Amino acid sequence: MSTGREIPAAAAAATAAASSSPPWIELPADVTANILQRIGAEEMMSSAQKVCTTWWKVCKDPALYRVIDFSSTKQIDFEAIYSASCRRAVDRIQGQLTDFTIQYFGSDNLMEYIADRSPNLKRLKLGTCFMISGTCAARIVAKLGQLQELHLTIRTAVSSAELRAIGNVCPTLKSFSCNGFK
Repeated sequence: MSTGREIPAAAAAATAAASSSPPWIELPADVTANILQRIGAEEMMSSAQKVCTTWWKVCKDPALYRVIDFSSTKQIDFEAIYSASCRRAVDRIQGQLTDFTIQYFGSDNLMEYIADRSPNLKRLKLGTCFMISGTCAARIVAKLGQLQELHLTIRTAVSSAELRAIGNVCPTLKSFSCNGFK
C-alpha cells in the first residue's frame, strides 16, 4: 500500500541523482589521466573523450599518447577510420611519440606521416600490415634516428636489400624481428 509521502521522496531522490555529477568527474586529473592511459590511445580517441567535458580535457594531454597501440582486430574492417584516428593521435602527441604499434591496417602514406612527426620514436611494431611495403619500412626507419626496436610481423616478403637498408640506416637498433608468409 502506497502513501502520499513516498512519491515525493522518490521524486526528490531522482531529482538529486539527476543533478549530481558522476563520481568520476570528481577524481583528480592525474588519477583520471592514469585510468585513461590504461585504456590506450585507440579507446581515448574513439570513445573516452566523448564521455564528459572533464575526460575530453584530460584526453587532450599529449603525455597520454607517448605509447600508441592500434592493434585491435576490428581495425581490419575500418581502415580509413583507424588511419584518420591514428593521424589525430600522432598530431596530438606533438612529436613525443616513443612507442607505436599498428596491426591489420596502414599504408606507406600513413607510415610516412608518422615518421615525419615522430622524431623520438624508439619502438615500432607493424603487425599484419600488408599495405606497408618493405621499401617504405626502409625509408621511414632512416627518418627515425632514435629507433631501438623494429618488429615486422606476418608480412609479405621484405627483400634482403631492404633488410640491409634498414640495418644500415638505423645504428641505434637493438632489437629487430621480421617474419612473414614467405
